[in-house]
Amino acid sequence: SRNVALSLEYYHPRGVGTVALRGYRRFVSDAFTNKVLAPKAALDVLAQYGVDPDDYPDAYVSTLQTIPGQIVTSGLELSGNVKLDSFLPPFASGLQLNFSASRSTMTGGGDAALAFAARNLYLVPYSVGGGLALNKRRFSVSVTGKWNSQQRLSYIDYKTTSTVDPGTYEYLAPVLRVDADLAIHLTKNASLFVNGRNVNSVENIQQRYSPATPDIAKNFRRQAYQPVWTAGIRAKF
Repeated sequence: SRNVALSLEYYHPRGVGTVALRGYRRFVSDAFTNKVLAPKAALDVLAQYGVDPDDYPDAYVSTLQTIPGQIVTSGLELSGNVKLDSFLPPFASGLQLNFSASRSTMTGGGDAALAFAARNLYLVPYSVGGGLALNKRRFSVSVTGKWNSQQRLSYIDYKTTSTVDPGTYEYLAPVLRVDADLAIHLTKNASLFVNGRNVNSVENIQQRYSPATPDIAKNFRRQAYQPVWTAGIRAKF
């Protein structure tokens, strides 16, 4: 692959905050992905391994295929932070806002490129994140969140899967994840911490549908995740 990126950054002269804008383009050639073939379409593949298709009349063949042409991915990323001390009364000093947003696109490669991009490039069309952090002499606390838009994962080939309609894709539904952190400074070198991951109990919902699929039948799999809490004492020597 070949990558081209450009980044612009701004730093406030009084240290109030920073803003960064980054754009990139990635050119991927000779990518490959899995392809499932019906028995009659896989005669050449089976012949290479000396397999008689009559021995497995109802089997499908999974093989690798090279994605023709070039896959081009492009994206814009905006990130930054703002210290809010200048806008707040003294008792609220130490409050900082962090933010990020991104937009990603992909062209070329046809249907097979969708699966490759989802598994290897982790493309999400839209993503927005943000957080608030309060840092005091005796403690610090922060809450962060990130929202990802719907992600198209792969194309379901109706020619080899008789139970789906043409134009069927697999998707990951939009999701919001929230984390929280707390640290209490006991001494100069030791602190008590509590970290929470996925505190909003995220559910990953996989969908599989075509333009003809009714809304009630779009969900394919639902995976529920519980929050993970970690507590302990952190020390520096």
